[in-house]
Amino acid sequence: MKAIILAAGRGKRMGALTSHNPKCMLRIGKNTIIERLVAQLRFNGVREIFIVRGYKSKKITIKNVKYFQNNKYTSTNMFYSLMLARKILNSSTLIIYADLYLNNKIINKMVKIKKDLAVAVDIGWKKLWRFRFGNINKDLESLKIDNRGSIFQIGKKTFNKKDMQARYIGIIKTSKKMNHKIISTWKKDSKKFNNKSWGISNNPIKKAYLTDLIQDLITKKNNCFAVKFKNGWYEFDNKKDYEKFFKIKNKNLI
Repeated sequence: MKAIILAAGRGKRMGALTSHNPKCMLRIGKNTIIERLVAQLRFNGVREIFIVRGYKSKKITIKNVKYFQNNKYTSTNMFYSLMLARKILNSSTLIIYADLYLNNKIINKMVKIKKDLAVAVDIGWKKLWRFRFGNINKDLESLKIDNRGSIFQIGKKTFNKKDMQARYIGIIKTSKKMNHKIISTWKKDSKKFNNKSWGISNNPIKKAYLTDLIQDLITKKNNCFAVKFKNGWYEFDNKKDYEKFFKIKNKNLI
């Protein structure tokens, strides 16, 4: 199987921390965020690793990794970056955001899961949100799971915590069959919705998030399996997140 790490963005909310380096190149101990992800993937048997670079791309230099380049990183988003790597989407694939700290359990389980479309979610997200924001009412997006363990809605902005049965972590697993469907969706919709709203976020397709893609696949009757975790991850979204990461005392969070 393969892994694609999406690392094109600058991370403007990091302020001066990303003036000279992409966000994923911030250090968290001995390694950078993305170096740690690559090492974990290799530890769990993933040998083919690809990184989609953009901002300050030459700063991301990891041995035995292949790269794709998103030169339009300022005007595009995750789905666009993923499609730059579509020529290698010919087997099961892990797709991962580059600004994540993941414990090994999450990566190990996602590597082993055998589903056409599997999405890692955190059912204990409120604990992490209280640590990050002081409350659980910030940056809410819907994630609804049915009795079969399948996600039927994801990525819709909401102010109602009842719409969030879990939190999307930022790592998904796709099969060869599902990758074919993803590429077909891009070929069909990329020109038609280049400047029109597409997906649950209502952004043009070139600015679509992965949650837009996931919801589109769900709407087309593809089963989306929720792989449930309880904490074990951390997102570096802004400067405060980076500073708070080093102050975590409760190790059960990550």
